[in-house]
Amino acid sequence: TITATNNSSTLTCLTTTASLAGTGGGAYLWTGPGIVSGSTTATPVVNLPGTYNLTVTAVNGCTTATTTAITQNTTAPTITATNNSSTLTCLTTTANLTGTGGGTYLWTGPGIVSGSTTATPVVNLPGIYNLTVTAANGCTTATTTAITQNTITPSVSTATSGVLNCTLTTVTAGATTTTSPVNYNWSGAGITAGGTTSTPTINVGGTYNYTVTNTTNGCATTGSVAVTQNTTAPSATAAGGTLTCANTSTTLVGGPTSGVSYSWSGIGLSGATNLANATATTTGNYTLITTSTTNGCTNTAVSTVTNNTITPTANAGATQTLVCGVSSVTLTGTGTPLGSTAN
Repeated sequence: TITATNNSSTLTCLTTTASLAGTGGGAYLWTGPGIVSGSTTATPVVNLPGTYNLTVTAVNGCTTATTTAITQNTTAPTITATNNSSTLTCLTTTANLTGTGGGTYLWTGPGIVSGSTTATPVVNLPGIYNLTVTAANGCTTATTTAITQNTITPSVSTATSGVLNCTLTTVTAGATTTTSPVNYNWSGAGITAGGTTSTPTINVGGTYNYTVTNTTNGCATTGSVAVTQNTTAPSATAAGGTLTCANTSTTLVGGPTSGVSYSWSGIGLSGATNLANATATTTGNYTLITTSTTNGCTNTAVSTVTNNTITPTANAGATQTLVCGVSSVTLTGTGTPLGSTAN
């Protein structure tokens, strides 16, 4: 009487061999598809599924045969690997991966933050993430999912439309980019319009900061634009003069002599009023406005024209009479101001 049994009726990816066991005494002979060793012993080792036949021959030459069966389960799990966001951005800094298939999970990749042995790890770097799922039978299946990244910031060029001065009271600052779509945000003391556009209007010199944000990925570029201002007034000088009975006009002398334009005003001006020097014919105050030819800024100076037309007094002396015997007389004249003479 013989028996044929095995220590594991199912081969798996973990259990890759099985031991058969025969009883009955005599000489043993095992046959079957995957005998690794011991085919003439009571306990051969096998590595393939199938039916294994045992024939035992007693010392009297009589034989008895029986069988035992080995099955196999090496079915690998069916799995998937996906993610909730294939692109990391400046707004979306992490992504969740998702694996299916049952069994135990093992994720590998460049940026696993947490959950590498769960179905849903969290990652924060772009790259290929590998999932290996191991079933209860020890068989594994591997697959991948990819995470990409878009963290490109806008490339920005800047400019200003000019220099603020007494003529140009507003300028435009510019921050332009070929990236689209974007939004703009400016800050600074003198923004009068367009603070959320690429070209704000500015009326005060200083530093103006901008932020240009790519609205697709949330990535931003920051910088500043310097707006200069020149409102320095030019110098202005004006010298008057004195009118006399001999000099019925006088020259007003203005300065500086270069870098400005001139404008004289007053009630007694004669001739051109847009030169450095002007002619005045009456007493009074005369105003000179100088305007810088560089920045349009002005300054004012006042000159005064006085009058000296006081007439001197004159006295010809006593009346003299010519008579016979007196053929000439002497006339004596006096007058003011001191120093005047009469003949």
